[in-house]
Amino acid sequence: MPLDKDRQEEADYMAEKLADLLKESRSLSDRRENRAFYLQVAQFVVTGIVATILAAYGTIIQQHQERQDELAKQAQQTLQQEEAQTTKAKVILDFMPALADTQDASKAKIALQAIEKFIDIDFAKNVTVIINTPALKEGLAGIQDNLQAQLQPVSAPAAGGAQKTGWVYLGNYVNSAWAPRYFTGSGQSDLPSPLDLVAGKSTISVKAEIGAANLRSQPPSSGTRLTATSVLAQVHTNEKLKVDDVQPVPGTTFWWAHVTKI
Repeated sequence: MPLDKDRQEEADYMAEKLADLLKESRSLSDRRENRAFYLQVAQFVVTGIVATILAAYGTIIQQHQERQDELAKQAQQTLQQEEAQTTKAKVILDFMPALADTQDASKAKIALQAIEKFIDIDFAKNVTVIINTPALKEGLAGIQDNLQAQLQPVSAPAAGGAQKTGWVYLGNYVNSAWAPRYFTGSGQSDLPSPLDLVAGKSTISVKAEIGAANLRSQPPSSGTRLTATSVLAQVHTNEKLKVDDVQPVPGTTFWWAHVTKI
């Protein structure tokens, strides 16, 4: 049975209202989804900004800390240098009477040995240059001689078997004599002069009371120090060495010989 006109209009009105409600519901749902999406984007952006700021500040803080550490290290080094200078000055003041004593040479030599032990050989050399007495010159020569002759352990085993050639320290040749003398000639004879050793193709051996000497890869040059890394082997009293060449340490009376074990 067909609806009358009034009921038809009411049904159409209700259908329109329902359609409007559905549209509004969809619109509200869309707005909620958009708000959720924008909120997620905002959170991501804010998180990224915060992380970037923290990273930047972290780098700044680290750089600042590194700078502070470097300044502290420099301050410590400066303090150590100042303390070293103060120590050296105190040592000089304490030993000055003995160093300048021209009546008792032994006092000056002992004081110079103490300076070499407590500070270093370079400082002892400088003291000798400044004070410049015969006793100190003789004392410095003795210190340098002992440093060159001091027996040191072999730094590394020689490749391919025992080391046969190298340099040995002969001693201090001054006023046509060896003082001291670490080697003897053939048959335990006196050691010839440096040039006669080469000219006569001499054979030498370590003195019995010395026992052993370093066989090094090279002799010291002027201004350089001997280190354990140059020690190739040790030669002993029962070993005979043929002298191939001799060389002085430039500016000194210390002589070295290049030798071959036979």
